[in-house]
Amino acid sequence: VITIEGFAFSGAGTFQPGQTIEVVNVDGAPHTVTADDGSFDTGNIDGGGRTQLTLPTTPGTYSFFCAVHPSMTGTLTIAG
Repeated sequence: VITIEGFAFSGAGTFQPGQTIEVVNVDGAPHTVTADDGSFDTGNIDGGGRTQLTLPTTPGTYSFFCAVHPSMTGTLTIAG
């Protein structure tokens, strides 16, 4: 699970290739989880909302940000 709270991401870590994870937005504002390279994007997650995100199948480290609030950034790793 990746949680968005206080305009920050938590829970991003190492995941399996192609794994589907839950993204929970605890904030009142909408947010996204959008890969810098475009390989994944949740679209807008309304405040208090949640969605599922299927991760890439290619191992590596992926940087991501919130398209609504670009100063919010994080990374996750796909195990190889």
